Parts: sequence; C-alpha cells; structure tokens
Amino acid sequence: MNEILSTSQASLSSRKTKKALSIFESIGASIVYYLR
Repeated sequence: MNEILSTSQASLSSRKTKKALSIFESIGASIVYYLR
C-alpha cells in the first residue's frame, strides 16, 4: 500500500515538473521570438 502511494506521488510530481518545464520552454521560446 505504501509503495503504491509513493509511486503515484512520484509520478504526480514528475508530471508537475514536466508541465512547469513546458511552460518555461514556451516562455523562453516567445522571448527568443521577440528578441529576433
């Protein structure tokens, strides 16, 4: 039970990290686009 819980938490945090990374990437891409 504990293992399942920790695994789901880990996948959730990695999903949040991926979402944050994609947001950061889109912001960086727009900055680069405006600077060009």
